[in-house]
Formats: sequence, structure tokens, C-alpha cells
Amino acid sequence: MSQYSMRDPLPEHQRVAVLGLGASGRAACKLLGLFGKSVIASDSRAIDVELGAHVELRAGGNDIGDATAVVVSPGLNPEWPENRD
Repeated sequence: MSQYSMRDPLPEHQRVAVLGLGASGRAACKLLGLFGKSVIASDSRAIDVELGAHVELRAGGNDIGDATAVVVSPGLNPEWPENRD
């Protein structure tokens, strides 16, 4: 039986933004935390979720702040006006 290990998906980045906090966005936040990343998690909805101490929640708009990489949730359509500001 082989053993698998996970690699850091963004090794050059320590501050990562996650846009969209549906199931996949929340999972991305948790995975990035396992790799020691500082995460800015944002969603256009005004939601209140607990994602861990490594996550800064910015609800009510999509905001990448000072992140050097962005993970876009598959449920977020960049063509929608609320996702373009």
C-alpha cells in the first residue's frame, strides 16, 4: 500500500485570499491553514463562519487585501457585478 503526502499548493505565498465561502471556499481556507498560510476569506454575502485563527473574515464583499495569491471558489462568477469591485 502506497502512502501519499500533500504538498503546499502555493509554496511562494504566505498570505492568500479565498473568494467565495461556500463548501469549497471553506475547505480551501482549512487546507491553506494546514500549510501555515495566513488567509483573507471573503464573500459577497454577510455571513458569519468560524474558519480558524489563521483566517481573517471579510464578509459583505470580495476583498483580497494584501494577499499575494487568490483562490477563487468555483461558485463565484467573476462576471457578476457584485464580484467585480
